Amino acid sequence: MNPQPPIHEHELSREQEIARIWQREPWLYGVIGFVFGLLAIPAIQLLATDPMDLLTALVPEGFGIAVTVLLIDRFNRRRDQQLQERDLKNTLIRGTGSLSNEISKDSIHQLRKRQWLCGSDSLLVGQDFSGANWKQVDLWQANLDHTRLQWVNMERAYIYLCSFRNADLEHSNLSGADLRGADLSGANLLNVNLNNAIVSGISDNGIYREARFSEDTTLPDGTKWTPGRKMTDFNMVTDYHSPQHVPSY
Repeated sequence: MNPQPPIHEHELSREQEIARIWQREPWLYGVIGFVFGLLAIPAIQLLATDPMDLLTALVPEGFGIAVTVLLIDRFNRRRDQQLQERDLKNTLIRGTGSLSNEISKDSIHQLRKRQWLCGSDSLLVGQDFSGANWKQVDLWQANLDHTRLQWVNMERAYIYLCSFRNADLEHSNLSGADLRGADLSGANLLNVNLNNAIVSGISDNGIYREARFSEDTTLPDGTKWTPGRKMTDFNMVTDYHSPQHVPSY
C-alpha cells in the first residue's frame, strides 16, 4: 500500500485548523484568561451601577467584532481555496509529465474536465514534459504552444486540432498519431518518428482537416517545411477518412 501524503494545514477543515493551533500554542489559554480578567472587573462594576450603559456600549462593539470575524473568515476560506487550487494545478502538471502512461492519461483527463487544457486557459503552455509517456493519450484541441516535448512517446495519440506552435518535439514518437488539424507552425520536428501519422483527411462531419506547417517548421530530416513539400516522404498518411473523435468527460 502506498503511504498517504502528509496533510497540509490549508487542507484541514476550519475546526481542525483551529484545534491544531490551540494544541500547538497552549500559551494562548493564559493570554485569553488574562485579557478576560482585565475586562471582567470593570464590566461587573458597570453592570452593578448602570446596566443600560453597559448594554449601550457593548451592542455596537459586538456588532463590529462580528462583522470583522465574518470578513476574516471569508478571506481565510478564499485563501484556502486558492491554495488548494494551486496545489491541484501543480499536481496535475507533474502528473502530465509522468513516465507512467496511466498517470499522464488521468492527469490530462482531469485538466480537460476543469477546462485547463485548451485555449488561453491551458496549463500546458510553455511547460517541459520531456520524456513523458503519452501513448494513446487524448489531446483533442489541447494548447501546447512553446512546450518542450523532447523524447515524448505520443504513439497513436489523438492530437486532432491540437496546437504545437513553436513547440520542441525533437526525437518524439508520433507514429500512428492523428494530427489532422494540428498546428505545427514553427515546431521543431527534428528526428521525430512520424511513421503512419495522419496529417490530413475527412472526419464524419465532412470537414477536411490537415496539419498546418510553416516555413519555420523543422522537419524530421532537419530541413525546413516549404509549400508543396510531400509529407509522404516521412511515411505520413494523407487523405485519411474516419469518424471525428469526441472525448468522454
